[in-house]
Amino acid sequence: MTDLASLAARIIDGSIEVIDLTSPLHARTPILQLPPEWGQTQTFQLEEISRYDDRGPAWYWNNFRTGEHTGTHLDAPNHWVTGKDLDDVSQIPPRRLIGPAVVIDRVKEATANPDYLLDVADLEDFQRRAGQLPENGWLLFRTGWSARGDDPEAFANADGAARTPRASRPPPPATWPPPTCSASEWRPSAPTPARPSASTRRSPATRRCSGRASTGSPSSATSTGCPRPARS
Repeated sequence: MTDLASLAARIIDGSIEVIDLTSPLHARTPILQLPPEWGQTQTFQLEEISRYDDRGPAWYWNNFRTGEHTGTHLDAPNHWVTGKDLDDVSQIPPRRLIGPAVVIDRVKEATANPDYLLDVADLEDFQRRAGQLPENGWLLFRTGWSARGDDPEAFANADGAARTPRASRPPPPATWPPPTCSASEWRPSAPTPARPSASTRRSPATRRCSGRASTGSPSSATSTGCPRPARS
């Protein structure tokens, strides 16, 4: 408990920096567009219930409706068919929701090339400069794409199909047997404790992240980015 008390005290006194990666939801928050033959998610809709008036004289509150994958969020393991028998949001062990984080900053590259792909070579170069990624850690890929968060068209970066900066993935093996893994599948072969990363030097503060996925539950909360409604 001493470590937890120390963590809480350092958050309060500001010696640990807490970074909020969420953003308010609104009617123009970009949503995923699937092919028309499939089910579609809803845009964010806010309905006022009362605001210190005859509908409720002493309180302000709202109803809201949207898909569970609207805005910043973390997918539960059972979101994809490949994990259909795995955990939903209520079953994810809490120990998996907190850990050391490393940031790879590619804002410059993604700004210059909106189709930028983070590849294995990027990860290996990063480790040569900053040290091995921590075991059971979180790799955060910073693209600056949040600047497009109020513009669905710019966010989708569509040219026939929506594209955003991301980790590279190989084509299906039938068309191209890749000689190595993609960035999205890559794991360090022999992880060792990471040295401080140059890309995380916003302050000398220690950074910790925690999160709760949004799939499989009507509500969610996370300090790394599950949806939150527009501020009351």
